[in-house]
Amino acid sequence: MQDEHVDRNDQPGHQASSPSTPPSATAPARAPEGNSTWPVVLGIVALVFGVAGFLGNLWGTVATSVAEGLVSSLTGELSGQEEDVVRVVFEITRSWRLWTVGVALIGALVSGLLLVGGILLLLRRAAAASLLKLWAVVRMVMVIVGGYVGLQVQREIMAAMHDLLGAEMDQIPQGLVAATTAFGMMFGIMFGWALPVFVLIWFARQKIKDEVDGWM
Repeated sequence: MQDEHVDRNDQPGHQASSPSTPPSATAPARAPEGNSTWPVVLGIVALVFGVAGFLGNLWGTVATSVAEGLVSSLTGELSGQEEDVVRVVFEITRSWRLWTVGVALIGALVSGLLLVGGILLLLRRAAAASLLKLWAVVRMVMVIVGGYVGLQVQREIMAAMHDLLGAEMDQIPQGLVAATTAFGMMFGIMFGWALPVFVLIWFARQKIKDEVDGWM
């Protein structure tokens, strides 16, 4: 009877059981953090918006002076009423020159922050995260300030047009004017806040924080 006993491990076709392989041995290797592409993509976006914002704000500092030259060149070529409208609009815009130029200069500096932050991000420097988050907060504040100044200028122009044109302005529904102004304000805020909000959310992610902490 003992001879008839055969170890099952010796039987043909039977494979001996082997200890299970640890999950860590079969898990795919984690890609090095230096291979992530988001710093390149976000860095290029920051560079593009930074350059565009810097140039646009520099233009804003001289736009009033350029407009003054255009108004002077148009004098005599417009009808009496048209010339009055252009003159009133220009005078109101000029009265807000200190605000508009100040906002434009600060905007140029803020765009410079974005530009430098984009460069540091392309170089994978840890300082890029702090710089871009600072830019995002300041940019959101400047969007509100710029929108407020623009709104006040628009209101003064509309009031002056009402006094100048009288019945012609009364034909424009005031509800339509208010709705258009509100829509323009909201659109400006949403557009101006889009990238800053994204930057703040992106760098608040723990995965991104861990990767940035590994940079120089």
